[in-house]
Amino acid sequence: MEEEILNLDDACSFLGIKHRTMYKLLKYSTIPAIKIGEWNQIQSGLSGLQT
Repeated sequence: MEEEILNLDDACSFLGIKHRTMYKLLKYSTIPAIKIGEWNQIQSGLSGLQT
């Protein structure tokens, strides 16, 4: 199964949070993410965090 990689805007929309909150989550490694030029999140890793 191929996992979808989301950019910062898409991940914020997916979770229903603001960019500032996302940056805090990234800073403290609260969510699974990789940085390739910019932060990218793997959608399957965000599914459990949805509100």
